[in-house]
Amino acid sequence: MKVLCPTCHQPVRGEDIDVARGVGVCRPCGEVVPLVAGPADLRCVERRDGDAWSFALAPPRMMGLYLLAVAAVWCGFLTMWYRNALRQSNGFSMWFTLPHVGAGVVLIWLTLRMLFNRARIELTRDTLRVVEGPIPSFGRVREPTAGIERFAAGESTSFMPLSFPRPRNKPTWTVLVVMRDARSLRFPLFLDREGQALWLAARLNDALAAANTPPVPLTYRG
Repeated sequence: MKVLCPTCHQPVRGEDIDVARGVGVCRPCGEVVPLVAGPADLRCVERRDGDAWSFALAPPRMMGLYLLAVAAVWCGFLTMWYRNALRQSNGFSMWFTLPHVGAGVVLIWLTLRMLFNRARIELTRDTLRVVEGPIPSFGRVREPTAGIERFAAGESTSFMPLSFPRPRNKPTWTVLVVMRDARSLRFPLFLDREGQALWLAARLNDALAAANTPPVPLTYRG
């Protein structure tokens, strides 16, 4: 199979293709070219309807199972603590653990988010929209397509419970949208590998190029 660069239309050499990461590098122009199938371990559903592109991604569910176990232990500890405090009528112990209750609420929210949520990226000629649901979350993005310069891969900024089970030198990854006014916005994604983020950023750049291409005017033939 021959892989062509979408920018300069030159073929990408075999030694410049990383099948595991799902991308290749065009040496003449430096463009990162995604393979059609994408990384096998990336749960991404891509759809195109005319000039509208959409990408639906699920977070790593195994991370959600890990957080579920942590949340069960945390909530079990708090239940025993409050049961003993009520038996002893110890008001100080009840007030002392309120920050731990707050941390438990955040942990449960993160667990539900990782188990049930799905991020959706929508790009049209007019608007870029990034939402995550059904569990409410932060990090929604809504920007005009005309103000977007490019998409790029970057490291995720996450809460400690998400990064704790991973080695310190192995971050999670996401996609950044670089705006023409020098702003940089992070998508609410937690991708396992840099190659996944590179592939998704390259697909979004292809969608952006298509969105910025003027539509072909219809000609009347009488």
